[in-house]
Amino acid sequence: MTRGNRDAVEFMNIAIDILMTTGQWEKMVEPYGPSGRAFAEPQLPVFGPRA
Repeated sequence: MTRGNRDAVEFMNIAIDILMTTGQWEKMVEPYGPSGRAFAEPQLPVFGPRA
């Protein structure tokens, strides 16, 4: 692993630790519920002419 990659991994690990210890992670994922999805079913727009 190159030094730049190690720096990035260290930065991300610190950021994750901060999110977990401050409770911010729970606030961020709360809207997604236990499934981890924003919507139970896809909310896709209709394309083309409508009948």
